[in-house]
Amino acid sequence: MRFRFNATRWRGVRLQFTAKWGEVYRASWPVFAFAAIWAVGFSLIERYIPKGRGTGSIGAALGIGLACGILSILCAIRLEYNYKSLMVARGRIGGQPGRWKPQFGDFVRIWLATLGVFLLAVIVVWLAIFLMFGGYIAAFKGVKDGGMRAVMLGIALAIVALFLLFLASAPARAYREARMFQLVWNNIGVSSVARFKCRLKPWRYVRLRVKNVILSLLTLGFYRPFAKVSEYRMKTDSVTLHVKGGLDQLAGQLAREEQAVGDAIADAVGLELVG
Repeated sequence: MRFRFNATRWRGVRLQFTAKWGEVYRASWPVFAFAAIWAVGFSLIERYIPKGRGTGSIGAALGIGLACGILSILCAIRLEYNYKSLMVARGRIGGQPGRWKPQFGDFVRIWLATLGVFLLAVIVVWLAIFLMFGGYIAAFKGVKDGGMRAVMLGIALAIVALFLLFLASAPARAYREARMFQLVWNNIGVSSVARFKCRLKPWRYVRLRVKNVILSLLTLGFYRPFAKVSEYRMKTDSVTLHVKGGLDQLAGQLAREEQAVGDAIADAVGLELVG
């Protein structure tokens, strides 16, 4: 992250990532919580399963596994929230720090909405598969010597079903990505001198992603570079920067602050800056 920030310039002003290693490790606590949750979960399952193979033991093990799964998802959401907030809050341009406003609950709501989109997509896909196989059975019900044709059609339908199941996750992933992008860019800024506004439409982005996935599969991956460009273009075109004063004035202020920070560091270590 520090390399990416230092390698990025805006009107000649370098971005900086100022987080310390201790802050990074503190932000990574959900990783350790994830490991602890499953360690405790497996120990509890081992305690219940050997006592019997009855319904109660299996039900208790399934309940423990479900609880561990839900807590693991919450850990993943918290990890994403911690990393994004750390990246913005500890990022600087010139002498101005980033401003971060989203809350953890906002991330949870987006993930819940994504789950709803995924379940809806799965229902639609399974309905399409059922209709296809229902038509397949009806078409060959009264046909003589239709065994070979039935097998070939069945193989074709199975391939199409796998293709549709793969597509079922694409709308949910695109929806989460668009909503997260919209949330973050509508709620971050640069201190009190600049803020961002995002006009990205989640469902429009979902349609673009589904189209790109289909075209990438049909072209055996040759369309993938064009798909990535179109997705990045839609994102970047939706973001507007609002600043106090003019851009030239802001760029000059940030450049002076960056120079002041560099001079202070040089004085502290006894160096002389040239250039």
